[in-house]
Amino acid sequence: MYKENYDFPAIIINHSSDDYEIRIYDFKEVTVYDDNLDDCYSAIQEALEGEIYKYICLNKEIPKATSIEEISLDYNQTVFNIKINTEEAIKKSKRLGVIVPKEL
Repeated sequence: MYKENYDFPAIIINHSSDDYEIRIYDFKEVTVYDDNLDDCYSAIQEALEGEIYKYICLNKEIPKATSIEEISLDYNQTVFNIKINTEEAIKKSKRLGVIVPKEL
């Protein structure tokens, strides 16, 4: 096992609930623990779709725009530690916030 840091481009989550849209694109840091990184990007996409959808459906709260969200995923024995700067994400585009009400 080894640890590497990667910067990934935008990941847009297509899932939505009744009140929120889930759109993530401003990654500050992605730390990946994995022995095989060939499918790392698609694994992060799949894991985020499930975990973020579950997070918003269970919590029904919007993270404060000034916070840095930290998401830790354990996906098929691969650990992803993801930090998202929600303040920058919301500033850049109201249509591409992080977890935003649909009216934004």
